[in-house]
Amino acid sequence: MGEMNSEPKRFVQRGSFLLRVLSYLIHLLWESFRYLGKTVLDLVFAVRFLLLRRGRRRSPERAVEFDSNIASLREKRAKWWAEWYTLSGRRRLEIRLVALLIVVAIVFGLRSYITHPKDVAETVSSQSQTAHPESQKMAQEFTEEGKDVPSGDESETLSPQSQTERTDSKKIAKEFAEQIKASTTGQWIFYKGNPVLVRGELDQWDDFKVGSPVVLREGNHYRMWYRGCHFIGSEYTCGIGHAVSQDGVLWEKSPEPVFVPEDAVKSKQLHAVAVVRVGERYLMWYSVSADWFAGRHYATIYLATSTDGFNWKQEGAVLRAVNEGTTIEQTALYDGEFFHLWYIASPYSGAIESILHVTSLDGKKWQIAGRTPLDIIGVKPGRLWVLSDGRSGYRGLFAYPSEQQNEKGLFGMLISADGNTWEKRDEGMNVSRAPLKKDVIADAPAVLLESGGFWMWFVLRPEDGAEAIGVAYRKEGTQ
Repeated sequence: MGEMNSEPKRFVQRGSFLLRVLSYLIHLLWESFRYLGKTVLDLVFAVRFLLLRRGRRRSPERAVEFDSNIASLREKRAKWWAEWYTLSGRRRLEIRLVALLIVVAIVFGLRSYITHPKDVAETVSSQSQTAHPESQKMAQEFTEEGKDVPSGDESETLSPQSQTERTDSKKIAKEFAEQIKASTTGQWIFYKGNPVLVRGELDQWDDFKVGSPVVLREGNHYRMWYRGCHFIGSEYTCGIGHAVSQDGVLWEKSPEPVFVPEDAVKSKQLHAVAVVRVGERYLMWYSVSADWFAGRHYATIYLATSTDGFNWKQEGAVLRAVNEGTTIEQTALYDGEFFHLWYIASPYSGAIESILHVTSLDGKKWQIAGRTPLDIIGVKPGRLWVLSDGRSGYRGLFAYPSEQQNEKGLFGMLISADGNTWEKRDEGMNVSRAPLKKDVIADAPAVLLESGGFWMWFVLRPEDGAEAIGVAYRKEGTQ
């Protein structure tokens, strides 16, 4: 009889023990989440504290106000952590360990979610490497001597609305050409029909944004390479597109990208493009930004080569950033002997960001030729488009940071005698942001110097990030 009564007791004891363990774990998990929340708030407080200290240095006349705000922040932080310091050392260690496990689980979960559409990128990459039939047709037309760029006369297949839009675009383009002819030296002319290159339709490979343009003049037509991105749901992939134009304004895009990096991570982080032509050979340097979730901490520049600008061969990585978690926006130039790249980066770990100038004989092996720290020129130019002035000197055109465009205008200019040491020279730029909508900024210019002036294609970036490409012209007189 005693044995029969002992069984329910043991069952109750085990149940009670399991409930205590479960309660302990739930409470520990709750405290770990609270600890993470307080840690995040600590980061927010740290940023606010640094901003207040910076404001105090810049406005010493408001020192009392800033000191009061700093003291208030410290008091709030002390209240947040008051309970924490009452816990035992063992309890704090347990909470920290569980919090670390939570962070690791979140990181791996996000990485798995973000890299899910790898098959999508590989499919697009496969399409680009084999070349779309329409792209192959355009490539063949380019290689046949005497062929003009396709005229795009589709009046029989276009809807009445599309025909009207095409007619209007041609009319505005004609007006733009007449404005350029009538302009005076130093005058900027913005195309009223901007943007000239827009993102694709929904579900097309570039349906989210188009940017980082590069334009070359070949015979009687222009060729543009640009970065395009597709974004829907959890799918995000980028590639490099191609478009052609007879007047630099009306463009016809290839239906598919002409190049996509070989893996999904590089496709997602594709950032900037630079292209030069040397004889019958094209060299393209494309940058891939850092991706912490994929374990790639450094922005990297890769090289691809082509004989027609459509079909590209990947040549591998050629340059890597020194600091972690950065992006690179490079511009390229070939002077008949050396390849040149310019981009913003630190020359070595811990150094201030500079305009780096690197040179190469083959486009693969690079060495630093010179640098100009950004604090000397007083601006971070982003992509610096460099032109040779034909007299061993250089001009670098750039878009001002978004917060400075209302005050200083859209674009600025740097000059250099050797490509290594730069100084600011904005005289004659005076590019008002009036031609742009209020919520749109200009970025990443691509410049083509021609007799009489230069063309500038640039990124139009609205608040939602759906980039497009616009164009302007600046009269400079006969070159």
